[in-house]
Amino acid sequence: MKSNIEKVYSKLPQKKHNFKKQKVALGVADDLENAVSTFTSGTLETAQKVVDIAIKVNNILNNVTDDVRYYNDYAKITYEDLGRHIDYVQELMDKASAAADELGIDEQEIRGFNDAKNFLIDAQSMSGYMTTHTLDFDI
Repeated sequence: MKSNIEKVYSKLPQKKHNFKKQKVALGVADDLENAVSTFTSGTLETAQKVVDIAIKVNNILNNVTDDVRYYNDYAKITYEDLGRHIDYVQELMDKASAAADELGIDEQEIRGFNDAKNFLIDAQSMSGYMTTHTLDFDI
């Protein structure tokens, strides 16, 4: 007669299990988890920083490009206009000074003379700044 233990064992399947495959699967699972963890904290974060920098720099370059185009469009024209305006206002001031001499009054008493004088000072300074502060590159 069979003992109780033998009876229990006899009811269990007699098939042997090969756990080597499960060991391999666990090893691959560990490798996957380690790779994902390492790459997420390293490569993906760095990639995100690279993308963020590209977006930031492209926005800055677009703004700079717009400014350079504005400069290219208006620098020469404005400098030339400024010179013409200086000459014209100086000519008017000379006429005003001559008229003041004929009338025997101080030229400062002529309406607009002081404003014209201040304009000339500012315009001549700006004209000088425009020749010393130019762009070192072109787009």
